[in-house]
Amino acid sequence: IIVNRNYDIAKKLIVENRQSLENLATALIKNEVLDAVEIDLALKGEEIPEKETNHEQKPSGGEKTETTEKKEDVVSKTVLKPGPQGA
Repeated sequence: IIVNRNYDIAKKLIVENRQSLENLATALIKNEVLDAVEIDLALKGEEIPEKETNHEQKPSGGEKTETTEKKEDVVSKTVLKPGPQGA
């Protein structure tokens, strides 16, 4: 009974905050690493400013790499899987 009740509470929180979770997942796919300010922006659905780096340039204009496509596939498969009762 305790497990089922807490499962229902957790599921309700996820459902109520799904858009924020999807915003965060998208930001993580795009940026891979986020600091606290960027997490707050992502949760609110706001644009995260690009960081200036001297590293290798990322693909431009929303081009997808193989790694990005794999990450998006993982996110889409793992968000809100049915629980133990098939809920």
